[in-house]
Amino acid sequence: MIHGMEFQAIYDTRDKVKEILKNENIKFTELKPKETFLYKMLKKEVHKRDGRIQYGYGLCRWKMSMGNN
Repeated sequence: MIHGMEFQAIYDTRDKVKEILKNENIKFTELKPKETFLYKMLKKEVHKRDGRIQYGYGLCRWKMSMGNN
């Protein structure tokens, strides 16, 4: 697994799509982030506007991007 937070179905689907693309001679490119999700969420040194330093963006950053449903 790349990040460890995805469901296995993500990788199963990717593998099926890769095979289909290969049969059609279409190049498959997989992009990977420089920093893992868990690193950004929990460990990355973040400089706040008021000068404070915190470690990780926390869950709030991703929760807000998902909406308040």
